[in-house]
Amino acid sequence: HALYPPNHPEILKTNVNLGACLNRAGRPSEAIPLLTIAHAERATTFGADHWSTFSARLHLIEAHLRTGTTNDAAALLNDARPVATALQEGTSKWSGPLHQAMHGAWLVRTGSTTEGFAELDTALGELRDRYGADNDYTRRVADLRRTAESW
Repeated sequence: HALYPPNHPEILKTNVNLGACLNRAGRPSEAIPLLTIAHAERATTFGADHWSTFSARLHLIEAHLRTGTTNDAAALLNDARPVATALQEGTSKWSGPLHQAMHGAWLVRTGSTTEGFAELDTALGELRDRYGADNDYTRRVADLRRTAESW
């Protein structure tokens, strides 16, 4: 960390990657503080609707779901409302399958289940077509969809 300031993109990327590794290794409680800081720094540095902020948010949601802190996961989805609105209005410059998945999850969480699951399924299909079923993004969106089914 001595080479870069705390909010440098390389530090933020490293923190998100480390948090994701801890989460995948079955240590989500250790991942949450790191991912929380990384998510906040990315939102400050890049903006709430930037793809890298979304990536950190998705990892953080996954960690909360793995620890059973579903209210925290839901709060992160609710915090995504401006992103969801921009996507719905077509004004987000970061539109893509990952943001579409976040929007779909937000819709499910707020009661628009049919539309939300349709968006999640479209995003998941596009990710599978683009990257295959065994891709990290594809797996995370599939996990997000399974979790949304329990809401």
